[in-house]
Amino acid sequence: MQYYKYDYILKIENLKLYYMVIKHNITFACILALLLVSCLDNDKYPELYPTMGTVSSLDNYSICSDSYGKLIPDNPDLISKNNADSIGQRVLLNINFPKENSGQENEGKSVTIYDLYKVLTKNANDLRLSGAEPIESFGNDEIQITSAYISKEHLNIEFNVNGEDETIPHRITLLLTENTHINDEGLIEVELRHNRNSDYGNKLYWGVVSFTLASIPECQNENFKGFKVIFYNSESIKDEIDVIKQESDQATVSRCMKATQEIGNWHSLFTCQLQ
Repeated sequence: MQYYKYDYILKIENLKLYYMVIKHNITFACILALLLVSCLDNDKYPELYPTMGTVSSLDNYSICSDSYGKLIPDNPDLISKNNADSIGQRVLLNINFPKENSGQENEGKSVTIYDLYKVLTKNANDLRLSGAEPIESFGNDEIQITSAYISKEHLNIEFNVNGEDETIPHRITLLLTENTHINDEGLIEVELRHNRNSDYGNKLYWGVVSFTLASIPECQNENFKGFKVIFYNSESIKDEIDVIKQESDQATVSRCMKATQEIGNWHSLFTCQLQ
């Protein structure tokens, strides 16, 4: 069996898989390309395109991609098999365009899904509302943001956390606090919280979460330009990152994919239970 990743070939000797050391501060597109490596039996691996999107219809399981618009998969069973068959659910995809799409843009593009990852999709928690959960319940454990961007309807954050027991869910939350308002730069201050639920360990987990912009009232303001995300980094130090609203740069995505190195089957290093 051979493993293919774009122009790279992974060799397996004595059934031993080679693992690549996880690197921080790479773009969201790079980590997506790394995560979604597949093993195929055919000699030619098709050209694959990683993207993130939202399930928009259950009639034909169409997906609204952040990069390519409306997608119509010819193997929609992968969506239900991954329990992603609900409208509004965010997904990471590795896709191929099996034939030239010459129809109208609103009709969608036909694609084949090669890999699918169900993304944690949720609303922000507004602590300014009466009856809101106490802030202590959201935890204050370390979380390292490695990449983030704003799509049409979501704030998307890629992150690393530490743990040990994959059966214990880690809670990831975006908080709206008394400091949440649009500043002079057009940025909304929010807090990203992590509650490890007593899952102490040094194993590195990777995850992605999408928070709905509709759950953040300030996003409706015409002066909204992005977010200032406050979090406690891997050294338990209060940190922040600015996430600016901008168009997706597919050219940058392509360049980054071509720059990735050989990797092994390291999926287990990246997944953990999230809530």
